Amino acid sequence: MTSLQRDAESAGPGARATYIAPGARFEGEITGGTDVVVEGEVKGRVAPDSDVVVGEKGMVNGEISARTVRIHGRVIGNVRGRERLELMGTCSVEGDVAAPRMAIADGAFFKGNVEMVGAIPEPVAAAASASPAAAKAPPLVQNKPPAAPGPKPAGS
Repeated sequence: MTSLQRDAESAGPGARATYIAPGARFEGEITGGTDVVVEGEVKGRVAPDSDVVVGEKGMVNGEISARTVRIHGRVIGNVRGRERLELMGTCSVEGDVAAPRMAIADGAFFKGNVEMVGAIPEPVAAAASASPAAAKAPPLVQNKPPAAPGPKPAGS
């Protein structure tokens, strides 16, 4: 049993996945509620509501955005995992990656930027109106460039 078969079975009994088989080529956008398993080639955006697995022979040339993303093969494009991103030891990823939790295995090739994203903090104004203590806090100081020198006062 391959690791990809284990990945597909781990979704649970009765789970279904969109499967791009080895040798198949797909161009366009993949969306929907099922997991996506790529063993062939995809050119375009892959953005299901659930998980994406790119197999060792799989290739995605485009953006991937999913709940959990596990890459064994090749991806050229940005990757965002809403919960988790795993770059396996056989993968090659060229693009920026972002997720709240990430694992990059020994042997993985990665060229791009990493952003560890999590919960987005509340804006300061919303936080201040939410609690009386926050409303009494001093205002945030912002760094501003120094003012341009003005004319010197007479007699100095």
